[in-house]
Amino acid sequence: QDVTPLTSKASSAVRDFFLTYRIFAKGYLHVVSGKLNDLLDRAAHDLITANRSVLEDQLPGSRKWACFRRVVATVLLADTRVAGGGGAREAGGEDGGNDSVCAHDKLFERVKESYKEEDGIVSAAVVHKRQCSTAHLGADEDIVCDLSLAIDGMRSLYTLPCAIDKVTVLRQVSQDINGAVERAIADGSIPANVKIGSDDLLPLLIFVIIQSCANSAGTPLRKVSSSPSLSVAAPRACSPQVGASTPCHNAACSRGSVYSNAQLLQHFGADTSDPNSAQHLFDIATFQAAADFLLHEGSKLPRHRALSRSGSPLNGIGHGLSSHTAGIAESERARERERARARERDETHASRSAHSPEMLHLPGLPAHSEVAGPWEAREAGEQLGTVPGALAAHTRGGAERGARTANDVPGVAKSWVETGAG
Repeated sequence: QDVTPLTSKASSAVRDFFLTYRIFAKGYLHVVSGKLNDLLDRAAHDLITANRSVLEDQLPGSRKWACFRRVVATVLLADTRVAGGGGAREAGGEDGGNDSVCAHDKLFERVKESYKEEDGIVSAAVVHKRQCSTAHLGADEDIVCDLSLAIDGMRSLYTLPCAIDKVTVLRQVSQDINGAVERAIADGSIPANVKIGSDDLLPLLIFVIIQSCANSAGTPLRKVSSSPSLSVAAPRACSPQVGASTPCHNAACSRGSVYSNAQLLQHFGADTSDPNSAQHLFDIATFQAAADFLLHEGSKLPRHRALSRSGSPLNGIGHGLSSHTAGIAESERARERERARARERDETHASRSAHSPEMLHLPGLPAHSEVAGPWEAREAGEQLGTVPGALAAHTRGGAERGARTANDVPGVAKSWVETGAG
């Protein structure tokens, strides 16, 4: 009856939100999502208060609250226009003029801007793994099925602006994957004793994501199988209208926003307080795990290896991936340092072997005849800090100290210490 709380106060609050949070910093997306969710909670509560006679049973804590709040959030963000540009253009005017977009689009635009580097790395992994079968990605080798419906559904997910709609499509994609396995079992393509679990669902979802991004949007599909021989979709021989996939409004979006979509769903796709959202939360977590896997694989490719070692594109990535990748990079750096030390030891040993004991001279230390006594020898040894045991024997008055450490010095240096001790 009275929608004023949405059309005036709530819409202005949404525009103010995007003016306040112009950058979604990685690692703090949960803070931004908390602010937006509080705003949407207030809008739903104000709408109920203004229409208490008909909406009293929708109050927070009631069984109908979660569904009502989800509807309010979807409609409010869809009807609120926010400037499409940034800076001064975005600050001027309530609706942003002719270039305005709905708040759903603006929200995803901000998330994509924060995770554009991760999207690039995932896109490289998609290209690299587009020939992989589900078995190569970790699924049971017996699982060979037609995943065309799931791939089409995943493509449509990229074109939707609303996070809640994306979650609904993701739920359907999961059901299509399970349905493909059940149909394959029914027709004998998969042994009847094979059961699909979460360990198999993740590789199948990764395969679906790769194929939905790797193939051109809107390309008609032949049977897309999880087997290696049919792991890539090919054009149908019949007309494009038959069996064609849902066209993507933006092909670049279809190819390059997997990680951004995962982060959008992770923080804005489901209400954790909704008791009925458990299945949606599971689907979102699986989708995030698939995106993390592709990010990890892409970070190992040559063109992105330098970035992954520096850590710049991986900062702020949650769910343990950034620390895992950073650990791998640190291990590689440690092995490189060890190889450098080994080369240095080999060069030092070769240099020592090329000189007679009498000609061996440690850099930074006076020659044997230039050190007059034990005090000078001690001072010279302290200046070098970490000096091998042969140092004291090389200086006058250090014979006893050289003899004690002779066992720590290999090869020619040891014989030289023994000579100096004598």
